[in-house]
Amino acid sequence: MPIISADDILSSADIDNGRELARVYCKGCHSIEAGDPPPAALDHGPPLIGIFGQEVARDASFEYSQALREFGGEWTHERLYSFIYRPMLTVPGTLMGHQLVQKPQETADIAAFLISLAY
Repeated sequence: MPIISADDILSSADIDNGRELARVYCKGCHSIEAGDPPPAALDHGPPLIGIFGQEVARDASFEYSQALREFGGEWTHERLYSFIYRPMLTVPGTLMGHQLVQKPQETADIAAFLISLAY
């Protein structure tokens, strides 16, 4: 898993590209923006709107994996980037076991987009 600082993520990220990439990579399983309908996938994940800076596994209406609940803490720049880039390496046992995003820059763009939703 790459070690990346919050400054690196934000300084190189393109929020608009992150929005487009989130629509491609994330929207099939997660609501990514206010007003999005629930995902069609039966095994969908929790909404990603406003998660940055919030407690991990905070949505009481979603059944998170034990691994993610134990991960705990808050979604920081580094944690969000790492989880998007390599979910199973960041939180072994997470239900989000697949890695869709392959490129560090795309990961940074998606993370920056999700971070922007918190403001």
